Amino acid sequence: MQQRLISFICSTALTAAGAAQASDINPVLVTATRTAETADQSLASVSVIDRRAIERSQAQSVEELLAARAGIDMVRAGGPGSQTSLFMRGTNSDHVLVLVDGLRLGSATNGTTALNFIPLNQIERIEIVRGPRSSLYGSEAIGGVIQIFTRQGGDDYRTQFETGVGSHNLRRDKLATRGSHGNSRYSFTLSNLESDGFDARRPTPGPFGVDQPDDDGYTNRAVSLGLEHRFDSGLELDGRIMRAQGENEFDSSFDNSADFVQQVTAVTAAYPVNALWYSSLTLGQTRDEYDSFSNGTPASSFHTQRRHAQWQNNVFLSSSDTLTLGIDFQRDEVESNTAFTITERDNTGTYVQYQGAKDEHDYLLSLRHDNHDAFDSETTGNLAWGYDINQPLRVTASYGTAYKAPTFNDLYWPGSAFYTGNPNLKPESSATAEIGLAGQHDWGGWNINVFQTEIEDLIVFDGTVSPSTVNNLDQAEIDGIEIGVDSALADWHIGAELTLLDAQNPQTGNTLPRRAEKSLRLNVDRSLGRAEVGVSLIAQSSRYDDAANTTDVAGYGIVNVRAAMALNKHWRLKGSIENVGDNSYELVDSYSTGGRMVFIGVSYDTL
Repeated sequence: MQQRLISFICSTALTAAGAAQASDINPVLVTATRTAETADQSLASVSVIDRRAIERSQAQSVEELLAARAGIDMVRAGGPGSQTSLFMRGTNSDHVLVLVDGLRLGSATNGTTALNFIPLNQIERIEIVRGPRSSLYGSEAIGGVIQIFTRQGGDDYRTQFETGVGSHNLRRDKLATRGSHGNSRYSFTLSNLESDGFDARRPTPGPFGVDQPDDDGYTNRAVSLGLEHRFDSGLELDGRIMRAQGENEFDSSFDNSADFVQQVTAVTAAYPVNALWYSSLTLGQTRDEYDSFSNGTPASSFHTQRRHAQWQNNVFLSSSDTLTLGIDFQRDEVESNTAFTITERDNTGTYVQYQGAKDEHDYLLSLRHDNHDAFDSETTGNLAWGYDINQPLRVTASYGTAYKAPTFNDLYWPGSAFYTGNPNLKPESSATAEIGLAGQHDWGGWNINVFQTEIEDLIVFDGTVSPSTVNNLDQAEIDGIEIGVDSALADWHIGAELTLLDAQNPQTGNTLPRRAEKSLRLNVDRSLGRAEVGVSLIAQSSRYDDAANTTDVAGYGIVNVRAAMALNKHWRLKGSIENVGDNSYELVDSYSTGGRMVFIGVSYDTL
């Protein structure tokens, strides 16, 4: 079947290429290579969602913005603020590296990043890189990398204010200002999001059953500040901080509310040493704090602090050849009411990357070596090649290896008669091969990527020993196809993304849980003078909720609509309806998604 799919997709792409011309949809990104490049130059499968696209979407959260985009499966257990898992290209939710302003954000205890707590109003743009990137970033980048950039300064003074209300007593507010003075630029943003929520979980039977018929509310208050200055010598300093904190409520057997903090602080100094050498140094800290309660009584506390030091050097060997060398240091520190046997560990990674071009060929080679307190060392690499078939058509191919370090929970959970951590765990490791075909035309662009990933030494619960623990027991084989089309022509903007996925455990033959085999997202927006209208279709096939494939969660399809109207030069009215048909569906077994939701807001902009 997969051969037939590939044949069909390639024939469709070549047919589209017959109408080829050129394209201006070509954003700049830095995540794929840690150097600036345009999207059509990248040898990886990439996407960029800028601030204009975020505002046009009228999404209320990062989860809503990313849902069903190519290679991405977002699974949320309930309403706003609820636990969210992101599966990229069928890999595990802790196989995706999330960076904020270049720094790794997340929990060292469970190994994931709480995307549900990162406020969308604080985000300038999001870069998505699909495929392995451990050769540049180290642990976790098996399925890919998502980098979030907080609000940026601007040359022109600008102040924005927004407020709006919606279903379930949703309230959303934002105040942002940015500008410049001489060689300095600044940005400052305050945001607030609160909702009474809804009863997210239906009653479940059993000894750990849940029956808590109450609304599950959520609050998120955040602030970010950015300062940039360029000296006459060429030295550039950039400092920024983003902090989000609040509370979310949920339904669970053990706890039912939590206080959280997500914080990123970074300072970067960049300097052109000479015409051929550009050097940058970043120092920073990220915090992930989570304190849960059971009916107001403290239950658990997990605080991660990560200290970062990054030194990168780009050497321009010629106009088309760049050598990148760098070193990353990261220290993880954990504070918890769980008495972990070890609460601190270090990782030092050194990497080198070569990017070159000759005639119609582009090539990339990268290699990284990590020294880690928990498992000595790990070496990963990536090799990629691109060829311009003709003016609009380009083919790419790549092969990369990656790894995922065991978490503090995996390694250092204190022992008891029933369960203990396993300090002898090996890292999870992967290998991915990919081939892509893309075209850029006057009307827009399209791309097709076919990939295969094999993962070894997956860490899973092992109940065959006493006390039970975790071991490197499982494997995964993942095949997938991603298709994307993006067009901006006249007053229309159309984007379509389709993912076909086959993710299995070869030892059992079962499908990996909570991954949909088919995902589709279609966005259509149109400008009508002072007004804008848009519609999104999101559809996914069914998925299994458990590794044994005994619990099936049905597929779904929803339609979201949005509209905005400029009342005058500064004031703007907007509104949206999510799930217009009020479809009842679940992404996680027993957790509701809330039905139809309406939002209306007004904004003011000095520009």
